[in-house]
Amino acid sequence: MKNKEYSILEGNGSNLSGGQKQRIALSRAFINKPKILILDDVTSSVDVNTEEKILKNIYEFVKENNITTIISAQKISSLKLCDRIIVMKNGKIEAIGNHEELSNKSKVYKEILDLQIM
Repeated sequence: MKNKEYSILEGNGSNLSGGQKQRIALSRAFINKPKILILDDVTSSVDVNTEEKILKNIYEFVKENNITTIISAQKISSLKLCDRIIVMKNGKIEAIGNHEELSNKSKVYKEILDLQIM
């Protein structure tokens, strides 16, 4: 925003973009350094460059603070750095592994990856 931290927010943040609201929600989640953090489509409202920065900061923060983090996402770019990824299809676990393992062994993960790269 033009006036940075001195900007005036309107009721319910109606003068903020979806991405700005998402970053504020993340900041609020991090401020108390929780033991467990659950994030749902954490970068759905931001562009690719902002997504990369946000994810890098999330992964660094949770590792430094030993925070167990569960991320629900449809975009593989949000999951690439996760220690373990659970791939589900029709409500059932199809595969578990890291990005590299799943890229090689999970048909579902590979199909999603191929669609998202194009």
